[in-house]
Amino acid sequence: MTFQADPPVRVELDAVEVDDILTNLGELRAMMQPEQPSDLCAAQRRSTVLNPDWVCEQSPWPADSVLHIRDPRYGWLGYVFPSDAANRLAVALADQCGGSESKH
Repeated sequence: MTFQADPPVRVELDAVEVDDILTNLGELRAMMQPEQPSDLCAAQRRSTVLNPDWVCEQSPWPADSVLHIRDPRYGWLGYVFPSDAANRLAVALADQCGGSESKH
């Protein structure tokens, strides 16, 4: 990529280096104010990923679940859900699917 500067600055990065930059930028943004909004409104929606790969597993902490979702832009992202939040997610997904069971 080339940055607009005088003189122009050209940087060549491989996939691992880009992944490192994305990770570091995400961690930096998480420490900044204002925080990302906790509520999602229609105006905040971003691009979505159609049918991402995912894996759900038991957390090392009792009664918690870990949901890993693969984003083609950022790789595997992991989220820990306490049991009450995992139950709410399961109910919400089942309701959207008409209560039918679906398999990944």
